[in-house]
Amino acid sequence: MYRIDLLPKEIQYIITLYKSAHGYVKLCNGKNKRGALIPANYMAREDVEDTILRNGIYASNAYMSVSVFYRNNNARKDNIAAVMCIPIDIDFKFTDDAGNLMDPLEVWDRLKQQIIQSGIFFQCRLT
Repeated sequence: MYRIDLLPKEIQYIITLYKSAHGYVKLCNGKNKRGALIPANYMAREDVEDTILRNGIYASNAYMSVSVFYRNNNARKDNIAAVMCIPIDIDFKFTDDAGNLMDPLEVWDRLKQQIIQSGIFFQCRLT
């Protein structure tokens, strides 16, 4: 029997992230690289752990997209309906064209501009 043990605060985070989303969320992991695209409203329910298991995500290193997709046929850039948040790995180093480390807020501003210019709807608050 497979189990996923999310903490109550992790479940609340997932629910909050996807509660206003319309479209499909991609779930996958190392053993199920193809994954599954499931309706985002399924991720905004208290039984989110069951939803993850029912879609074949059993092992560690699970991945849940932070983008929501229009259709459930692919997770490519041209199918992105909304970006729910932008996670940035804490130890990732951003450099400018001259090789100098960039201020994290400048990185955030550049990422935000790229998304806005691409025409993808940005779901979260831009600060």
